[in-house]
This record gives sequence, C-alpha cells and structure tokens, in this order.
Amino acid sequence: SGGGIAVFVLDNFAGQVVLREHSVRHERSWHTIHSEIGPVLCCAWYRPPCPGEVESIKGCEEEYCQLADEHIGCIFVGDLNVHHSRWLRHSASVSVEGTTLLRFCQSKGFKQFVKQPTREDHLLDLVIADFDASSVDVLAKIADHHIVLAKFDVGVPESTVVRRFVFDYSKADWAEISRDLLGFDWTPMDLLDVDAAERFFHRSVFGILRRHIPERELLERKSVHPWV
Repeated sequence: SGGGIAVFVLDNFAGQVVLREHSVRHERSWHTIHSEIGPVLCCAWYRPPCPGEVESIKGCEEEYCQLADEHIGCIFVGDLNVHHSRWLRHSASVSVEGTTLLRFCQSKGFKQFVKQPTREDHLLDLVIADFDASSVDVLAKIADHHIVLAKFDVGVPESTVVRRFVFDYSKADWAEISRDLLGFDWTPMDLLDVDAAERFFHRSVFGILRRHIPERELLERKSVHPWV
C-alpha cells in the first residue's frame, strides 16, 4: 500500500554499493557507497501522507544512529510527505511530522537541498545530507511528482568486468598428461639459446595441457582501487 522504493546502480559501480539493511517497520532501505572520500551512507525512504505520524521519523533516527559511526556522511532521498512552511518553503502548514523531521536534521547537522515544489504546489520530495550537494534540480513530471536530480561530488571507483579462460583442473586427465610429457621429444631445446628454449618449453607444455584439460570462462571485476 506504500509508494515503493528502489535503488539502481550503474554496472561499473555496482561493486562499490552495498545494501546494509531494510527497515523492519517502514518503507526505507540503507546502503553504503564506498566512495573515494570514504564510506557514505545513503537512505532511500518513502513516508506515506499520514498527518501526525512521527514513528517512521523516530525510527529513521534510531536506524541512522546505529549505522552512522561507520560512515563519513549520509544522504537521504525520498518522498517524505511532510509540511513545514518555515523550513520547507512550499508547504501547506507547520505539521507535527515536519517539525519532528526538522529537529532530527538540526540535531545531526543535516541540510535539505530541494527548493522547488515537487508535487503540485508542495515540496514533498526531499534530498537531505550532512555535506553539500554540487547541484539539485527539479525536472519533468512523472505521474503526479516531478523528478528530482541531485548530484554529489563523491567520486566512486569504477570497476570493469574482465573475461579470461582458465584451466578446469578438476576435470584434467592427469594420466594422459604424464604420458604425453614423458613421450615428448625435448631434444630440440639442446640447440636453442635460453630464451628460445624457454619459449619452446612453455609452448610445448601448454599444448599438452590444453589437449587434456577443459577450459572455462572466468569473469573478474577489476577496480581502479584494488583494495575495494
């Protein structure tokens, strides 16, 4: 019966974003972004329009406090359906839930960055963080809400998938490999210099191995920051 939340990550950065937990009672999930400046906590949150309901906000503060010490900063994004005309300019009133969220933000040093209405005349879709956004724009409407595009200058190490073929040693025919190695004519190496002999040896051994060991494709994700 809620609005639904989803988090998408570009393939090249998927290894740097980790789901930490889903809220048990509310429509909210927490993620760690392993950025170049350190781990950043990211919360995707939908709060239904329920005047006077503050338990979801208090629950968010509890969850945040459990995770915050492991991170250098935090970003909240979502449709929070709160009104506070003195804080969120495009609001219908000063509501209890709006006041509760404002006090949470003030106590933790958070700032709200969206400045335009996102649903009709009201600002309901918020971007909240404890460090500055490089830009926040309200874009085209989808259904009854506008898209909010927020950008933060926290570079994320890019990774790429490398494909290579490796021997599947569990399926090797070791008896045949031994027979081929024993029966191979190695005498041409006696007439070669050390570099040519090494190439001959290497090529010959791998030729025998490839005849008797199946190969399989291996996918590895390589990051520009190997420690990630």
